[in-house]
Amino acid sequence: MAVRIIETTDAQLTPSLLAKMAEVLVFYFDSRSHVGRDQKLELAKFLSFTGRKALAIDVPRQQQEDPNRPVRLNRLPTLALFQHGTCVRKVEGLVRFNQIGKQLF
Repeated sequence: MAVRIIETTDAQLTPSLLAKMAEVLVFYFDSRSHVGRDQKLELAKFLSFTGRKALAIDVPRQQQEDPNRPVRLNRLPTLALFQHGTCVRKVEGLVRFNQIGKQLF
């Protein structure tokens, strides 16, 4: 059975997005940037009370000096899966997105 996933970097969810909510809602944030970090983690935790799974992905980025060069990570990403209001699984490291299901679900 396939799992529908909605990915968002916006913590302000619209009613239309909530109406077509997938089983898993994915938030991306940089924990070194405090803008929106706590709101996204709290929203992921809150939405997990609804019976859905919410995945918060900390994607640490390094400042880009040259826009033509790729952004380098200065720390390993952390993935946190929330279910029923608690963090039930954490994975740290460079994980391909298609491997998330195997490691988290």
